[in-house]
Amino acid sequence: MGFFSDFRIFERPPKPGPRLFRWIAWRWLALGFLFTSLILVFAISHFIGGEPIYYVNEKRNLTDAEAWDMILMFLSGGGFFFIAGLLGVLYLPEH
Repeated sequence: MGFFSDFRIFERPPKPGPRLFRWIAWRWLALGFLFTSLILVFAISHFIGGEPIYYVNEKRNLTDAEAWDMILMFLSGGGFFFIAGLLGVLYLPEH
């Protein structure tokens, strides 16, 4: 439990210094996890559940190749925040 001891989401940010960067890293880790989870739910609903992703601008469903490219694009963004947050949490000092 000591690993999650400094994760207080509704706490005011600390004064500028190493603790501020660790505070930001926790937010990036949470944001990356939530965003990546949301994209994975869409991927599962499209590829496993058979629910097509509707492309509003062209009024059609995305093909599997287009959907896979879009999912990879968004997964890379969420993955960046997750990895950056994880590295910050693991390597930035607590105090």
